Amino acid sequence: MHIVRRRIALLTACLLALLATGCGTGTASSPEGTWTGPEDTELELAEDGSVTGSDGCNHLSGSWEQDGDTIVFSGMISTLMACMDVDVWLTDPRSATIEGDTMVVYGPEDAELGELQRS
Repeated sequence: MHIVRRRIALLTACLLALLATGCGTGTASSPEGTWTGPEDTELELAEDGSVTGSDGCNHLSGSWEQDGDTIVFSGMISTLMACMDVDVWLTDPRSATIEGDTMVVYGPEDAELGELQRS
């Protein structure tokens, strides 16, 4: 009987440890929310799959979906304002990866455009 209680206690401790670590998935937190960067850049990823933001000059909007560890942007449109002395590096986002509170944004041909931080 003593061995059974010890095994139950061990199994309970293991179960609690798994629950505390998200069942051991090791995945990053949800991408939904506001991500900001230099030059007043910002992306807002909504739960409904829409994305809005700014490249520091122009307004951006489109859709996003998660494909494994990658965020894929689609249907991105932008205003075409000319802003003096603004580096509009976030002009054509195609995908992104997230590690912790940092989103690395990629453009055409998987070129790294820059980084945004979770706000």
